[in-house]
Amino acid sequence: MKAPVDVAARRAVISGTEKVSDRCAQSPQPMRDIVVGGFYTDLASSVIDPNALAWKEQALKPLNAFTAAVTMRSDRLIASRDGAPDAARCALDWLTAWADAGAMLGTVSHQGAYEREWRLAGLALAWLKLRQAPGLDHDKSARVVAWLGALADAVGPPYNAPPKGRIPSSRNNHAYWAGLAVAAAGIATDDRARFEWGISRYHMGIADIAADGTLPLELARKKRALHYHLFALLPLVMLAELGEANGLPLYRANNGALSRLVDTTITGLDDPAIFVRLTGEAQDVSAATLGGLAGGKGFDAAWLEPYYARMRDPSALPLLKRLRPLNCAWLGGNMTLDFGVPTLP
Repeated sequence: MKAPVDVAARRAVISGTEKVSDRCAQSPQPMRDIVVGGFYTDLASSVIDPNALAWKEQALKPLNAFTAAVTMRSDRLIASRDGAPDAARCALDWLTAWADAGAMLGTVSHQGAYEREWRLAGLALAWLKLRQAPGLDHDKSARVVAWLGALADAVGPPYNAPPKGRIPSSRNNHAYWAGLAVAAAGIATDDRARFEWGISRYHMGIADIAADGTLPLELARKKRALHYHLFALLPLVMLAELGEANGLPLYRANNGALSRLVDTTITGLDDPAIFVRLTGEAQDVSAATLGGLAGGKGFDAAWLEPYYARMRDPSALPLLKRLRPLNCAWLGGNMTLDFGVPTLP
């Protein structure tokens, strides 16, 4: 199965000129257990407890540092003129260390399961770039691939359960993230069953898009509804890209429902009236909305790069011009490098 990013082709598009040397330090201590709590205080999961959020981020520092470094090195394969072989070998060494330690395969809390699916998505997508580097150690690569498969097999099963609760994660954005994580790992492991399971979560999400371009389960997040529409688009657009790379015309699925979701979300960033009307609450449209809770400027808008490259939707241009470069470690790294049209009209 094919990766969504052809490293050599992208390097030619962006004319990578930088020769990068990589001082490969030891990786952070592998995290086998991910035991962290949630940080929302209300039933709609819209009100954040800043202390709980800060505690979670502190506990996840090794995991965040590891994911950021691996995805950054996968970007260097594109940005450099020589393919950054040192960066690729270093990323492989880090991944092998975590694979050999069974990282993220130990005790995992409810919130920890979410953290695992997000990191698996990013690491698997980064690996699909890294594996294109020449001369990688075959045995180490095999151990990394086996680990990604084991993580996928841990991430997927909870999402087969019947929906429970007011905002069931087995059907909302978490299901799409799990789908992306498992589908990307499916490509990495050349496992069609994993890939198809992940794509099935895409079809679930696309089927839930209403005629007005909203997602009912994300509207249930009240004042954070607009944020969660942005957040849901991250895995949905990337799943569409995985499908397109492997012969599935997913952008056209359900009469182009994905484009309805994009149009409503972009409109909402300019004028959130539809979200205010449907939720009964003012929406957070600050810079933090586009930065999300996990990254800096543009994190939640990183899907715009592959979407615009595929669809050439002019409504995406103002955000692209304002927010570039768009980085999202959970989508594998720098989306402007991976997908961006170099010169915007």
